[in-house]
Amino acid sequence: MWSVKSESGHLRSVLVHSAGFAQWWKIPIPGTHPLTAYSTVKQTYPWEAAVAEHNRIMDFLLEEGVRVFELTRVLEEVLEGASVREREEIIEEVWGEEKRRPSAEELRVEHLIDGYPPYPVYDEERDEVIVSRRQRGSIYARDIAFMTQIGLIISKMRHTIRWEQPKVAKIAFERHPELRKKVKILFDVNTLEEEIDLSPIWIEGGDVLVVDEETILCGVGQRSNFLGLRYVMERIFEEDIDEEIKRICAVRIGGPLPAGGHLDVFLNFPDRRKALVMPYFFESDLVPGFPRRKLLSKLSEALVSLPDLKRRAGERWVFPNFKGSGMCDVYKRDEHNRPVRVSREKNLLDFLIREDKVDRDGVIMVGGTPEKENDMRHLARAFQEGLREAGNIVTIKPGLIIAYDRNIFTNEALEEHGIRIKRLPSAHLDMLGGPHCMTMPLQRDLA
Repeated sequence: MWSVKSESGHLRSVLVHSAGFAQWWKIPIPGTHPLTAYSTVKQTYPWEAAVAEHNRIMDFLLEEGVRVFELTRVLEEVLEGASVREREEIIEEVWGEEKRRPSAEELRVEHLIDGYPPYPVYDEERDEVIVSRRQRGSIYARDIAFMTQIGLIISKMRHTIRWEQPKVAKIAFERHPELRKKVKILFDVNTLEEEIDLSPIWIEGGDVLVVDEETILCGVGQRSNFLGLRYVMERIFEEDIDEEIKRICAVRIGGPLPAGGHLDVFLNFPDRRKALVMPYFFESDLVPGFPRRKLLSKLSEALVSLPDLKRRAGERWVFPNFKGSGMCDVYKRDEHNRPVRVSREKNLLDFLIREDKVDRDGVIMVGGTPEKENDMRHLARAFQEGLREAGNIVTIKPGLIIAYDRNIFTNEALEEHGIRIKRLPSAHLDMLGGPHCMTMPLQRDLA
């Protein structure tokens, strides 16, 4: 069965979702589209140009011999070989008790991806526009499921508009003739029944990073919570009968954040023993010259005191709180294969260095290296490029990555550390995800 042994090893097989469908929900109507919530984040149209740019990521992967499973084509192959009874089962899995659903005979891939109807329909009799309840498709394939060293976990999404996307992923993995033979589904988090007196259960693939064959990181904060991680840890330790996975780390993420807020926005692994990190979010006592978070805190204090900002934002203004970001709790298994916390680490980055997972001179900063202590220009560069998903790279094989072309200082820093870059054009792609978000590794080597 396929597995993922690291974030930096040779990528063999991957799931990607093309942006070929109309995806009408991308229309930035104020109050309905996520980009309109942030006045500093813009998306350029036409949408067709964004589709062409996104498709380059599949070209890059194919050029390097990676097996690419495109979600739309996977679902087409599922439906092509499905009987009427199997189509009815799929409809039941996706639509449940909803009254507005396609019949088995009319079921098409766009219904699975964009809902039913797949685009807004004007009802003349009722004089109203009918839209699908939820978006089921997204170019950000990483979030809806994630592969571990021993099998696949189906995510449980926080935002209601994405609740049904994991259902589509599960159909692909359970019903595609090849994927069902190569992918073992360990756990579908959506099958858990939430307790009334506990917090909701969330865990998304963008928060999960497989460092190596024995270590998993999971961000806890804006998109995944500890309760979701707790259930996943229990299942992983229970299923890992050979005890290959030694530790799972819960990494604190501050917020609120205008980008996706997943861990892979702030940390990635472009090569063996190298890490691309977001400074000021992470801190380090072991890496010489690593900037301190206090400079960001002082800047935020200065900004929120500006009268003009207070007048424009009013009480709605909430500056991101990064206090404690990068702190991590380390969990191992007890004698009953249950997760037990063995330590709390002040800085994840220093923990990875001490555990011999990352070299001190292998730490690469988003925005490049500061020229001096309290370098305000560097802070500005880091956050400008961080917002443009500079840290959200995907490694094809050790030392070769896909990254957005728009992040000049970060790309220069990567190349100074010997990393080769396939630059993804991004004039029309939005700023809510990057190459890491767009790819769900299904098979990756340790090296």
